[in-house]
Parts: sequence; C-alpha cells; structure tokens
Amino acid sequence: MSRKWPRDIRKKYALESIRRGEFVAKSVSSFCRSINEAKVLDIGCGEGGISIAFAKKASEVYAIDIVLEGIERSKIRAKEQAAEVNFIIADGLRVPFGANVFDIVICNDLIEHVPDPSRLMSEIYRILRRQGVLFLSTPNSISPYQIVHDSHYSLFGVSLMPRSMAKYY
Repeated sequence: MSRKWPRDIRKKYALESIRRGEFVAKSVSSFCRSINEAKVLDIGCGEGGISIAFAKKASEVYAIDIVLEGIERSKIRAKEQAAEVNFIIADGLRVPFGANVFDIVICNDLIEHVPDPSRLMSEIYRILRRQGVLFLSTPNSISPYQIVHDSHYSLFGVSLMPRSMAKYY
C-alpha cells in the first residue's frame, strides 16, 4: 500500500524517523541478551529510521518495504548516517527469508495498513528465532491525541472512520 501523504507531513515524519528509531532500539535492548550480536529485520521500514538506529547497534540489519520510493530514500539516509542496512523491496506478507532467521523483528506502525494482519503475524512467527523479540506498535485509533491529530495524515477524526470512508476524507 503506497503512502500518499502531503509533502510537509512526509518530510516531518522522515526527519523524526531516526529519533524514533533510537527510542525503539533502546526499548528493545532491554529485552535482549545482546543487541550487538542480533540479526534484525524491520518490516515496513518506511523512512528507515528504525533500521538505521539498529544498524548502529546490531550486527546485521535487514529492512523491507513495498514502497520503492521509501526504500530509495532510506538508502540515501543510511549512507548519510554511515549505517549499513540491507534494504529490500518486499511484502511483509511474503517475507523473503527462511524460518528462524532473526533475533529481533520490528513491525512499527504497519499492522494497521496490512490487509491480512493474521498472515503478517504468521510470517513474523515463522522468521523469528526461538527466544527472539518482536517489537510491534500501532497507533491507538481512539486516543484523544490520535482523534485530533492523526499520526498518518494529520486529519481530525480520520482514525475513527472505516478505511473505506477514510480514504475519501
């Protein structure tokens, strides 16, 4: 699913992505024996901030997204940050890796965009090693902040609408 955001929202989101990534890396590190030796997959990497933050700490980082433009921007950002990330155009519902490969899987603000969340979770279960860590987050669509200032589109009330109606708003 391609993200069609107004230019200013996309720019703000991109600029904040590495800061958000550092927060996620710090949060996940409290659940891992050694994040430095971890093999990480960021599903739906978007602007690449989380992947870049993990690349500064983990041994091997892969990031997938179905949006080509996002992957291209992420590659540029990673190069600017001297972060080694393997960016791949791929669908989270068909992850191009074998079973039990990753120590850490990141799924940040993605599941609400996926047409089949149970299939996504099955893929994550398949690729995550035993004792692995999953970081999964999604916006709370009924929180007052989200209702007033939707984090995806900055439109009042859109988080309360069914997707079929929200796409026209």
